Amino acid sequence: MSSMPHSDSRRRDERHVTTFKVARICGAQGEALCIIRNFSARGARIETNFPVDPGERLELQFQSDASMASTVRWSADGRAGVEFDAPVDPADLLGGAAEPLHRSRPPRFNVRGGGWLIAADDQSRVFVENISLAGVGLGLAEPMRLSAGDVVELALEGLGRFTATVRWATSERLRLKFCSPVYFRRLAAWLGAGAAHSSRAASHGMMP
Repeated sequence: MSSMPHSDSRRRDERHVTTFKVARICGAQGEALCIIRNFSARGARIETNFPVDPGERLELQFQSDASMASTVRWSADGRAGVEFDAPVDPADLLGGAAEPLHRSRPPRFNVRGGGWLIAADDQSRVFVENISLAGVGLGLAEPMRLSAGDVVELALEGLGRFTATVRWATSERLRLKFCSPVYFRRLAAWLGAGAAHSSRAASHGMMP
């Protein structure tokens, strides 16, 4: 069994993949969305409105079951370069990067926000528990008769209105899948603004 020549291994480690992959970054100041623009076995170049500083420790979550610990090496103008703690295989970690964004499993954020859910002639105040580009988990202020597959309208304070499909529902909680994924920059700005500004409309019993 022969080993890979040093020069071949080095070329493999330095090979960069240009991509557009949405990921979640977690650091000392919180968590946010980012876009991975350039990827190699040893690190990545990201774009984010989340403030990161050289030397800061970050965790990049690419999917719900794939994450990497890393260190920020440089940052400027909403961009940053991070170095992974250990080399990775870009082909394995970004296996779904060539597919349309909505086919992947976007990272989910635990947030607090409010809004309204409208289904047929029924409606209820809702409270966001978690959200991703593809869907949202909600708590219900009042029970609603909902079943998997029902199409509903969701209005979230500060984020807008969405058509969604019920994935599952109980008398108190439910999970929705957006019929069209949320735009990355729209969700990133909402999360960065403190997720829904505590939804004054919902607390006053008013439709947004």
